[in-house]
Amino acid sequence: MKSTNKKRKLHLACGPNIVDGWDNLDILNNKGIIRHDLRKPLPYKDGSVDLIFHEHFIEHLTKLEAEAFLRDCYRVLKPGGAMRIGWPDLKRLLNAYMLRSKKYIQYVEPYLEDHRYPHNWDESFSDLLFGWEHRYAYTAKHLTKVLESAGFQTVKTKKQGQSDFDIALDFRKDPATTYLEVAK
Repeated sequence: MKSTNKKRKLHLACGPNIVDGWDNLDILNNKGIIRHDLRKPLPYKDGSVDLIFHEHFIEHLTKLEAEAFLRDCYRVLKPGGAMRIGWPDLKRLLNAYMLRSKKYIQYVEPYLEDHRYPHNWDESFSDLLFGWEHRYAYTAKHLTKVLESAGFQTVKTKKQGQSDFDIALDFRKDPATTYLEVAK
């Protein structure tokens, strides 16, 4: 009998970024996507998933929804399984705002909804916090505490494209994005 050691990998809130070999879940109803509202429990058995990746999603949940979501990610991960999270880090956004970072404002302005005053950091900062249906903001320190309360013990900050678990899908090139990796 032939044994297959195929890993179960989840790409959550995938949007249009379909990754071969991964279960791509999103609320969108598109080809190649498993349609699922991530505010509800993941449709996987306890301890059945090897890897999880989600990027620019956690900020779209309320504080309580995010805590429940991360506990559920912990539930479905196998012992030794890992998760990578990328999100717009509030500390990086604050630093960009305080320093009036030209690099960041040039990156983000084309993506801002209903942006009326070009190169206006005060409007841009509010748009960053409350645009795109953002519901909550995290610093790495805060999100680490939330992950630890969900059961994860080792939380590491990683650079874009850098991963201890080969899960750096990293579609965003946003200079405010921070990545954390955790293992169960």
